[in-house]
Amino acid sequence: MNIEERAQILEKGRQLAMVDVAHALDMSLKPAGAHYTWTDHDSLVIDTRKNMFYWNSQGFGGDNIKLIQTVNDCDFNEALSFLARVQGQTFQAAPLQPKEFTYRLKDHQKFNLASQYLQEERGLSAETINFFKDQGLISQASYLTDYENKKSEPVIVFKNKVQDEILGISVQGIWQKKEYGKRGHLKRTQGSGFAGFQVVLGKVPTKPTAHDPLRVIAFEAPIDLLSYYELYHQKLDNIVLVAMNGLRKGTISQSIANQINPEMAAEKKSELMDFLEGNEIFDQNAIQVILAVDHDEAGQKFIDDFHYQHIKVAPHQPPKMAHQEKMDWNDFLKGTKGLQANHRPNFQTKYEPQKTVAFSKQQSFSMH
Repeated sequence: MNIEERAQILEKGRQLAMVDVAHALDMSLKPAGAHYTWTDHDSLVIDTRKNMFYWNSQGFGGDNIKLIQTVNDCDFNEALSFLARVQGQTFQAAPLQPKEFTYRLKDHQKFNLASQYLQEERGLSAETINFFKDQGLISQASYLTDYENKKSEPVIVFKNKVQDEILGISVQGIWQKKEYGKRGHLKRTQGSGFAGFQVVLGKVPTKPTAHDPLRVIAFEAPIDLLSYYELYHQKLDNIVLVAMNGLRKGTISQSIANQINPEMAAEKKSELMDFLEGNEIFDQNAIQVILAVDHDEAGQKFIDDFHYQHIKVAPHQPPKMAHQEKMDWNDFLKGTKGLQANHRPNFQTKYEPQKTVAFSKQQSFSMH
C-alpha cells in the first residue's frame, strides 16, 4: 500500500458512517436519540451527526480510525488495513441485537501458567486462586491472536456464570508483549450485553428487604475482584462481587437482575437500566451497591455520576498516596505484601475497610 492509496483509504474512511464501522467491529449498539451507545461499555457514545465517538468514562474519543484502534486494541496501520477491508461492504445501519453467547475456547487440563502468573505477577495466594478455579469461574486456555497463521497464546479466562450458564468471558493474557502497549498483556471481552465476571458468596436474597438486603460490590476488573476477595474474604458473606470489565453501570444492573429476576435479565437485557431506575417494589436499603472502583480520575467520575433512584450506593476505593494518580485493588494487595517497593512505606498490612460505608451524613449501611 503506497502513500497515495493510504491517503485515499483514510479519506474515504472518514466519510463512512461510524455506525457501519461499529457493526464491522461486531459492536452491539443501542440507539439513544441521535446517538448510539455500546452495550459492552455504555459510556462509549457514537454521535451520528458529527460521525464521532466519545468514551466518557475514559476521557477520549475520535474518528473511525480511533474507534478501530480502541476496540481492536491495534496500531494505526492495523486500523487502516481494517478500514480498507470495510470499505465497499454494506452494513445495516440498525442496532445489532444482543447475541446469545457461546463459549468456544478449549480449557487446558493444566492451570500451571495461569497460577504462576497470578501468584508471581499479581501477588495472589494459591488459596484465593483455587477458590475461584474450583468453582469453575477461571480457567487456562489458548486464545487465537492470528487467524491467518493460526498463532495463539495462553490466557486466563474469567467466566460470567449464572446457574451454570456462561453468559460472557473476559480474557487476560499471560505473556507480556510490547504490541499490547501500556497494558502489556492481551485483554479481550466476549459476551452479550453487559456480562461481566461475578461470584456469589453465601446466600443472597431473591426478594431483598431492608433487613435482608441484596448487597453487590462492583469492580473494574476481575483481577481487582480477586484481590479484594483475598483482602477481605473473611468478612464477605451473603454478597455478590461483580467485575464490570471497565466502568459499566449496566453490568451492575444485570448482576442485580440476575439475582432477583433472572428471567427478565436473560430476555430483556436492554431494559435492565429502566427496570432498576423505576423499581419501587423494594424497601429502602433493600438493594445496596458498593463501588470498589480504581482510585483515579475516571473512577471518581464514575462514582460522582452514578445514580439509581431507589438503590443506595456508596464508594469503597483503595487508599493511595498523595503523589499517585491511580491505585487499584491489585496494586494495593501487592503493596500490603511488600511486592512493590515504591508503595511499601505507606501501606499498612492490617488495613481494614470502613466498618460502615456512608451514603450521606444521614444514611449508611454496614459492609459486614
